[in-house]
Amino acid sequence: MFLSLEEFPDGFKSLPRILKLLHTQHFIHIHFVEENYKSCNKLIHALRFYPEDLCITIDDDQLYERDMLRLLLDSYHKYPQCIHTHHASMPILESSGAFVWQNCDCEDTPLLGICPLGVSGVLYPPHCLDIEVFNTQRFYELAPHNDDLWFFVMGMLKGSKKVLVKGALGIPKQPSIAIFESPNLWETNAKSGENRFMIEWENLVRAYPKIGEILK
Repeated sequence: MFLSLEEFPDGFKSLPRILKLLHTQHFIHIHFVEENYKSCNKLIHALRFYPEDLCITIDDDQLYERDMLRLLLDSYHKYPQCIHTHHASMPILESSGAFVWQNCDCEDTPLLGICPLGVSGVLYPPHCLDIEVFNTQRFYELAPHNDDLWFFVMGMLKGSKKVLVKGALGIPKQPSIAIFESPNLWETNAKSGENRFMIEWENLVRAYPKIGEILK
């Protein structure tokens, strides 16, 4: 778990007792970092600290099925060069030149143009994202509210295919503790009065024209 000192200036003193206990019992390892990459914190820092390891990202305000990790690992063992997810969507380029997004249901099939949804649980093998992923200034400029899009584009630039795992569990179905958090990222985006997802997707396509070429 990577926590920014900007948000937790007192370090361990500001954490709930349960997190302190999990850390001291080595169930989780908490890193306090100077940089605050907001929604990218959970992966950007992990890629730097553990560049040769598998990285599995989940949301800390969700409750997951018991076999969520097993399904990701089973899929990884079958396709070790791919990124693996429990839920994905895909941009479809229409004749008008505009993109429309739809859910992907092609399980157990490596595809370049599908976008993993982070809340579902995503497995990243080592070196599957372009080095540009660390250009956090560009992330802030282009897609500051959509880390899923940023990582999707970085995977495409690297040429990494993604797999919707066999027996995919989709978005967690248990009640989320996020409903007690306000404002959360979803509320911030919804209240903006703009379709931030599409705006930030278009920002990325313009900034990295190779993406548009790949998806034609």
